[in-house]
Amino acid sequence: MAKQSYPIVSGVTRHPMMALPTHDDHSRQLFAQSFMNEMNGSYGAGNKVLWDRKVRSQYVREHRREPEHVGDVRRALLREPYTQYWSSLKRCAREMSYESVGPMVERQLPTLIDRARAYRTSNRRLGSLALDPNLRAPRYVSAVHYHAKPGGYLSELTEDDVFAGAEYDCTYFLTGTRPALVGGKAEAEKTAARQRWGAYGPLGDGYAAAVGAWAEVEFPSFRPRRILDLGCTIGHNTLPWVDLYPRAEVYAIDVSAPCLRYAHARAEALGRRVHFFQETAERTTFSDGYFDLVVSTMLLHELTVSVIHRIFAECFRLLAPNGLMLHADMGPAKDMDMLSQIFQLDWNTHFNAEPFITKLSELDLSDVAAKGGFATDDTFRGYAPSTQPGSSAKYHFFGARRR
Repeated sequence: MAKQSYPIVSGVTRHPMMALPTHDDHSRQLFAQSFMNEMNGSYGAGNKVLWDRKVRSQYVREHRREPEHVGDVRRALLREPYTQYWSSLKRCAREMSYESVGPMVERQLPTLIDRARAYRTSNRRLGSLALDPNLRAPRYVSAVHYHAKPGGYLSELTEDDVFAGAEYDCTYFLTGTRPALVGGKAEAEKTAARQRWGAYGPLGDGYAAAVGAWAEVEFPSFRPRRILDLGCTIGHNTLPWVDLYPRAEVYAIDVSAPCLRYAHARAEALGRRVHFFQETAERTTFSDGYFDLVVSTMLLHELTVSVIHRIFAECFRLLAPNGLMLHADMGPAKDMDMLSQIFQLDWNTHFNAEPFITKLSELDLSDVAAKGGFATDDTFRGYAPSTQPGSSAKYHFFGARRR
């Protein structure tokens, strides 16, 4: 089965596993995205104006010092009606994205399930899917409905369910835009104008594609035989590694069965060979040194600090000599001013069901890697420029090499 090409509509590749919107669906989704961009844009930038003109001086008078932690600023701003309204509306925008997509996917769910089954049983299939019905999802996943997604990513609505994956594939294009900067109204409006449907590219793979392009330049002779993607969700950030290293065997794991069923069918529809397994990233069933490259994209911020430690140690165990570990996720707090920390990190911790994201921003990943077995001198981090046309985005990553 060769790689397939499908039409790009409104910046999104409409492959066979994607639920298709009616005119009314599309209209509601456009409104939800526009509403969210407004919250991230000029309305969000108003919080900086409020801080600069009023709240900061009030805080200094009351505490006789400048704020020392992002929580100090958040609590001070949330005493103001403007920030309260903004925060409520921003959360409403998130919920609105699900409400504009969920019913559309549910109407088409029987067809999507049948298609996923057909890809699994086809004698022309490229990859594979192995689910573990006895796997018990870790509490840090089962107890949190990440991104305020109703039902979370583990809910099974019916037999062979793919709803969670199909919904994610669509909502990602509504919410997959970089947060607006908080450097004033004009700057925020420019940023909001750059945000568009499918800002991570037609296949939603812009983050991994950027990090992969960086790795190709930085390690030109690196040719992994086997690659493992941790916490792959629907495999959208797995596929760039298939394209970058076409001779490698690519594996991807996640704990969500509905997402994995969808991920496998999606990869097959797009003509990519990936072997999907239902496993936890902190304790896989693969043998020591089995992989040359272990990656993740936007996984670490969904984990507790103790789990990140275990996953880094597991990456060290899984890597062959000279193998690479690459984790793409939010940048550290030290790279941001305090207001940016609130609007890009801390708000999500408290109001968007991302309870661990602030802790990740304060974590020294080099220290975590060293405790997991990597040499400190073999760790690195940086920002990979987007490979999407017209995008000025840069994506943070952390990595290490096993000698």
